Amino acid sequence: MTGRSPAAASATGEAGSMGARLAAPRRRSRSTARFLALSGAMLLLSGCYASQEPVIENGEKIDIVGRFTCRDVQTGKAYGFEFKERKVGSFFPTYSYEANRKTYRFIRIDDSTYLGQEGDERNKLINLFLLRPQGRTATILVPDVDGSRNRLQTLLTENRVLINGRTGNGAVILEGEAEDKIRLMRVLPQEVLKEIAVCEPKPPVETK
Repeated sequence: MTGRSPAAASATGEAGSMGARLAAPRRRSRSTARFLALSGAMLLLSGCYASQEPVIENGEKIDIVGRFTCRDVQTGKAYGFEFKERKVGSFFPTYSYEANRKTYRFIRIDDSTYLGQEGDERNKLINLFLLRPQGRTATILVPDVDGSRNRLQTLLTENRVLINGRTGNGAVILEGEAEDKIRLMRVLPQEVLKEIAVCEPKPPVETK
């Protein structure tokens, strides 16, 4: 077997080192993209109602599979989500959706609105929101917990739901039975809600 000269070994080492240097920014870029997507999910639902236990156990099927862009109504910033569907069961299946390391479940609460749950038993906190599809787009709404405080407090009392503090991002933690929390979200009138984001599907990537 013929050994490599020191110069060849040095050249190989330099090439390997250069390859590592070129690859490193790509890894950082992917990591940054994941971080931004996770941050976007947290920012979009800041100030929402939250729960320390799951509220939706049996999620319904919803047309949300694929890549979406959600634009913050207040700041105009856009965040990317790629939803993957998970189906459990055959005769009476339940559905959940994974995106940005979060689990989402949905149930329809009226003809035009879904109750959405971000998180499950693996997460420390469950965020609740309303999703209202409108053609190709969908609007995300949450209670205006500061602007409609008195009206919301009345609805909380009527539905036997208590407040158990707030999180660092301003989410209001609800205490009570799951069915009471769902009923509360179902009866929220339009005047106590605020739009926080509008989402639309991304066009498929063209392949050459």
